This record gives sequence, C-alpha cells and structure tokens, in this order.
Amino acid sequence: MTRKRFIKLLMAEGCSRNRAHELCQLYMCHCESYDKAYKKRLKVKSLGKAISKSGEAAKKATLAFMDMAGAFYRALGKQVVEG
Repeated sequence: MTRKRFIKLLMAEGCSRNRAHELCQLYMCHCESYDKAYKKRLKVKSLGKAISKSGEAAKKATLAFMDMAGAFYRALGKQVVEG
C-alpha cells in the first residue's frame, strides 16, 4: 500500500488531512509498511468498539443490580413496618 492510499483511507474514516499525516508518521514509527500499519489500525478500532460495548453491558448490569437492591430494601422495609 502506498502512503497516499494509506492517507486516503484514514481520511475516508473521517480524519482531517493533517491528522491523517500525523497518524501516518506515528504508525510508520512502529510498522514496516503502510499495509501492516492499516491492518494494525483496524485491529485497534475493533478493540475499541469491543471495549465500548462491554462498557455499555457493564452499565446495564450495574443499573439492573441497583434496581434489584432497591426492590430488596423496599421489601425489607415493608417487612419491618408490617412486623
């Protein structure tokens, strides 16, 4: 893959031209080719999405646990009042 193609792919993802050039320099410090750099970028993006999804699942689980705890305390309070 050429540098020009790599930059165009980054720009297609929504990066500005300047940001694409910055990322190009950054990736090339750690990768042997633009092709390997782009594949690494795709892996990082998919990992970010997976982390985001797991964060959403954790948030939902926390809210469900809080609802359950609230129901438990309401039932416990009712038991105490009714004695």
